[in-house]
Amino acid sequence: METDAFSQDVEPGGLRNRSDIRLLLCYLLRQLGRPLRPEVILSAIRTSGMANYFEAAAALEELQRAGSIATEGEGEAAQCRLSAQGELVADSLARTLPASVRERSVQAAQELLTRMKREQENKVTLTPLKKGYLVRCRIPDADADLLLVELRVPDLRQAERVRNRFMRDPAAFYTAFSALLTGDEVLLAALPEEVAKLSHRKESEQIHE
Repeated sequence: METDAFSQDVEPGGLRNRSDIRLLLCYLLRQLGRPLRPEVILSAIRTSGMANYFEAAAALEELQRAGSIATEGEGEAAQCRLSAQGELVADSLARTLPASVRERSVQAAQELLTRMKREQENKVTLTPLKKGYLVRCRIPDADADLLLVELRVPDLRQAERVRNRFMRDPAAFYTAFSALLTGDEVLLAALPEEVAKLSHRKESEQIHE
């Protein structure tokens, strides 16, 4: 197929045709089955490397103008959903896209949504000090904090790293802390698995940096 889209930051096997990029956006919304904020859609495309970010943004606008994607809400609350026309496109044409492109894009979007949910449910604050930063990691419960940890680090880079690693899997951090502090044999037995999760799980990019 003709290449008519910018290919900067596009990984091998990614899309370089504007028509295909439009199809991918429709497919992504169809598979997730829920409205998404525009930045979530575009971040999924960027992190998956399946299309150029600016080409994807232009494709999203084209689909909105054509009526394939409708917008609900305004401003930061705006979300995109497929119209009946968009659903028809996704169901009839999107399967022509390579399976690897479809799968990687959906996976990237799911990871971003999971991260967003974690950031809503768990809190991390970075407080600058005279020397370094204080990182405060918190897992709230119904009426009290389930976990509250404060850690002093030398600079902002380390503080952001701590925040990002905590947000990968707060539950694994809770299990690790509980195992080490209580000496519970069952938790200690699961500790290597939990540490492996934190060490090897792919870190999703921030939607807002």
